[in-house]
Amino acid sequence: RANVNLNMSGCHSNGDLNVSGTTGNLYLGGLMGISYCKSFTLSDCHSGTNSDSTNNSLTLSQTGSAVYYGLIGLIEYKTDKQTFTISECSNATDIEFTSDSSATQVVVSHIIGRNSEAPKSGTVLNIDGCSVSGDFDFLGTCTGLFYYAGYYAYPHETTITTTISNCTKAGAVNVGGSIGGRAVIGGYVGYWRSKVNFDT
Repeated sequence: RANVNLNMSGCHSNGDLNVSGTTGNLYLGGLMGISYCKSFTLSDCHSGTNSDSTNNSLTLSQTGSAVYYGLIGLIEYKTDKQTFTISECSNATDIEFTSDSSATQVVVSHIIGRNSEAPKSGTVLNIDGCSVSGDFDFLGTCTGLFYYAGYYAYPHETTITTTISNCTKAGAVNVGGSIGGRAVIGGYVGYWRSKVNFDT
C-alpha cells in the first residue's frame, strides 16, 4: 500500500521457477513482483544462487501479455518525494524465454523491471554496491516493445532521480527470437527517459 515503509535486509531467494501456459500480465520478482510502498530499503538481499553456488533459473514458455521481471518487477510510484534504496544486493538468476514463449511486451532486468508511468515529483531511487551476474536468453516471440538491462530496464518518463553507484554487471545476453516492436538493450539501463546518475 502507498502508506507503507518497507525495510528488508539479509534476505535470500533461491530456487528455479518455470512459467508455462496462458497468462495475462506477469509481474515476477526475485523479492517482489510489484511494490506499492511509500518507500523501501533493501539491503544485503540476494536472489539466484543455490547452496552449491550454481545459478537459479527462470524459464518462461508461456503465451500471454506483458512480462515484467527484476528483484522487483514493477515499482508503483504513488506519492511525491518517495525514497527507495537498494544496497549490497545481487541477482544471479539465469533467465530464459524459450522458443515456445510469446508476449506482447517484455520488460526484464535483474534489479528493476520498470516503474509506473505517473510522474511523482522529488522521488529518489538509489542503487549502491549491487551486483548482477545472471545470463539472459530470449528465444521466443515479442510482438511489441522489448527492453532488457542489467539494472533498470525501463525507467519510464518521470521526475524521479536515480543514482547507480559502485555496481557491477556480468552475464551473457543472447537475443535470438522474434521482436515485432522496438528492441532496447543496455548493460545497466535500457530505455533512459528519467534522470539517471552513474558513479564509479
